[in-house]
Amino acid sequence: MLRVWICPLAVLVIAILTRADTYPSSVMPGSMLSEYSSIRSYFFGWGCRPRNGCIEQIGTTLPFYASVAYSVGAWLALSIAVRSKTVVNAALGIVLAIGLAQLIDIGVGIFSLRNSPVWLLLLALSGEGALAGWLILMSRKIRQIHSAALKSAALQSKL
Repeated sequence: MLRVWICPLAVLVIAILTRADTYPSSVMPGSMLSEYSSIRSYFFGWGCRPRNGCIEQIGTTLPFYASVAYSVGAWLALSIAVRSKTVVNAALGIVLAIGLAQLIDIGVGIFSLRNSPVWLLLLALSGEGALAGWLILMSRKIRQIHSAALKSAALQSKL
């Protein structure tokens, strides 16, 4: 759970290494600084936009960001003892809100890529859609599990 970021990082590093020689150098041709700047812009900035037919950020950078966020959330969940129903409900509400925000982002992505081929839309948005749906379903499932655990604890305390 905590090391889920390793595979997306490996994919990102491989993508950067395989594309390092194809970036145009605009500052000083051949300099390491200009190559680094263009690679950084391409994978982490505005150098690669889906509306221009470039999906490297969606296929490499976005999964890395999502996996790091998941790992940080898992680490926080394991580090912080949660016993309050209010805290659990707030956390699950945040997870639900993130899932809904991702669904809205998917809608914006579909609108911005409306002139693109269908396969590009499916490729670019399927992973994010699956993650958003999973977050929404998990927030509901965890809420049900937590409610059942609270009811069970209440029954145990009465005995």
